[in-house]
Amino acid sequence: MKKRIISILLIVFLGIGVVLRVNAADATAKLKTSSTKLDPGETFTVTFEASCKEGINGIQTVISYDEDKLELVNSIAVTDTTKWVKIEGETDLTANILSNTSSNKITSGDVFNLTFKVKDNAERGTTAKVTASGIYIDTDGSETYELGSKEVEISIAEEPVAPTPEEKVLTGIEITKEPDKTTYKTDEKFDKTGMKVTAKYSDGTSKEVTNYTVEPNGALKTSDEKVTVSYTEGGVTKTANQKITVTDGTVSIKKMPYTGMKNYAIIIGISIIGAVSTVSYIKYRKYKNI
Repeated sequence: MKKRIISILLIVFLGIGVVLRVNAADATAKLKTSSTKLDPGETFTVTFEASCKEGINGIQTVISYDEDKLELVNSIAVTDTTKWVKIEGETDLTANILSNTSSNKITSGDVFNLTFKVKDNAERGTTAKVTASGIYIDTDGSETYELGSKEVEISIAEEPVAPTPEEKVLTGIEITKEPDKTTYKTDEKFDKTGMKVTAKYSDGTSKEVTNYTVEPNGALKTSDEKVTVSYTEGGVTKTANQKITVTDGTVSIKKMPYTGMKNYAIIIGISIIGAVSTVSYIKYRKYKNI
């Protein structure tokens, strides 16, 4: 099988008398893939990860892949400006040279990402590999570890891969029907009878829920102008407020305001005139009927 070779020279080892250790447990390298099963036309990322407790000064490796099934889309050195310096060098395709010039000790991390596309004409039901071979890690102590080769394998699906369903997340709640009772006297408790609470989700769906909580849940005070409804699902909590009115329950009797004797004299006068008129009318009716 024909393979494409990318020279990823991530360090030019400096100095004379470098000590070489083979397969040392103190240094490791790993290839990780963002997906292991894809359709033709889809892309995935392979990440090279390294660690060394003595501190990493540089890394060298060569990457190969199945050219008849995979296409290299991008090659990026994962850099942190406070730790790693990216240096352009003589490389094949888009490879880079990395060197740790920071005084900070780096013991582990991602070194570079390679993005591949599964070719449109790749045969379904087969596999493709990406390999990092000839891996060397140069340490801060001028020692070098030889770690051999690492590889990842992806499967080209026999049938189109079904999309992963979007996770359904609670986005809010709404009181879609007020409770039957919204006016209370002090020391009464909130009554949720008749109230309907609807939960809403990220996928556009909604449903009525009943396992919610209400605060305050004890005796109400005149200062309480609302109750807060809370509902939790999937670690997400949402709230909504319901307005209420709370009175102290005391019945007040309003007294007639004093307006002076003048007003009372007018009232008495009108009453007398009315009484005289009534008596006169009765006598008139009686006289008329004689």
